[in-house]
Amino acid sequence: MRVLLIDPKAAERGYNLGLAYLCSSLEAQGHEVKVLDLNNRFRGAPPSIVAKTVERYAPGLVGLSGVSWAFKSAASVAAYLRATWQGPIVLGGIHASLVKEGILRGHRAFDMVIVGEGEATLPLLASTLEDGGDLHRVQGLVFRENGEIVQNAPRPAIANLDALPFPDFRPFGISRMYSYPLLTSRGCPYTCIFCLSPVLSERKWRARSPENVIEELEHAKQTYRIKAFNVRDDNLTLRMDRAKRFCELLAAKDLGLAWSCNNGIFARWVDEELARKMRTAGCVEVSLGIESLVPEIFDRVRKGEHLKDITNAVRVLKGAGIRIRGFFILGLPGDSYENAMLSYRLGRELGLDDYG
Repeated sequence: MRVLLIDPKAAERGYNLGLAYLCSSLEAQGHEVKVLDLNNRFRGAPPSIVAKTVERYAPGLVGLSGVSWAFKSAASVAAYLRATWQGPIVLGGIHASLVKEGILRGHRAFDMVIVGEGEATLPLLASTLEDGGDLHRVQGLVFRENGEIVQNAPRPAIANLDALPFPDFRPFGISRMYSYPLLTSRGCPYTCIFCLSPVLSERKWRARSPENVIEELEHAKQTYRIKAFNVRDDNLTLRMDRAKRFCELLAAKDLGLAWSCNNGIFARWVDEELARKMRTAGCVEVSLGIESLVPEIFDRVRKGEHLKDITNAVRVLKGAGIRIRGFFILGLPGDSYENAMLSYRLGRELGLDDYG
């Protein structure tokens, strides 16, 4: 079946790694896939590009990505498409996994919602639709049937992430890429009060083998001629032995790639040895989720670490020559203007290179 995936416009640009994983999973099951990237390549294009793409490509299924900050855009695209096309439209992603059947109740343009990881569910959905099969047998699917909403059994999380095909960005129309988005693990066991990861992952952390991750980077360098990569994990360093092994293998391969961590560096699980290995392997910048440097505010976040872990991580990472960006949250429980300014001043004293 031909499947058209649409990435709606979001607040920030950036290639959708989740859709790239869906592309390779669909292709592995014999389906043809194309991505209409309204967030990057066709950002600002008129709505008619959606109808024209559907008319030319003639898909049997259209899927939209559904992160919360882009859901309004996704709903608008679906509504526009529904006015001219009567084929099945499915929504997936974080927002869909959280709201589930509420999406179908509030938005008639969507016929189905995929809850949880889609790498197995979406190809099975496409095959089921193509063969005229029973949608009730597709785990992880919520759909509308005869005016009623049916919620199928949930699909278990993917146990072996190494078994997934590497994400494919070619259906986006991408042949070259400077910086490559990389996911080496999924989930996080901690319960930070602001984060959805423990809700979505049920506090389970699943990791790929370092060897498999290195294979992906070699593939990305050969396929897209990348010069850098950015780690997107929720918790890269939960098992420091694994993180160190990854750095050792990367350094030994000498791929010549600079890299950074936009997320996933848990201060509690950073030591001098890991920092040195990261720098030797090409790491140039990490982002630390600090949230607040005011003790009573920090403790309410329930991060599973202490402020001394933050100061130690900054010390060892800067000592290894790695640039540090600190992420802060304004308006946490008990926060105030005075506390926010105190946290800012303490951040300056800590020697952070950037803030977010």
